[in-house]
Amino acid sequence: MARWSIIGTGTTGSGLNKSFEITLDTDTGKWTAQGDNVGLFFATRSGSYKFVSIPQSGTQLVKAGPSEVAFLNLLKASSPVGATGSARASEAGTEELDFTWKLKSK
Repeated sequence: MARWSIIGTGTTGSGLNKSFEITLDTDTGKWTAQGDNVGLFFATRSGSYKFVSIPQSGTQLVKAGPSEVAFLNLLKASSPVGATGSARASEAGTEELDFTWKLKSK
């Protein structure tokens, strides 16, 4: 089973400088989020994900429905360990929070 570990760090609002972790399971196409601060960014802590290229290139985390939970700009299947980028959490309360991501391992 291949698992990617991604560290997210908030860049705006109540999430500023708060970190959490996202795990992508590349065998099942599922994601999970964990950590003390994850609730600031996501109400949903797991779902499915897909690499997309239209209208933006990156990785979309979704929940049943389907509806977007977060979008990680430029995170692709070919991204190397150490790659970084920007992202948005689309679900947390009334505040859409931005964060940076770093691919820690794969």
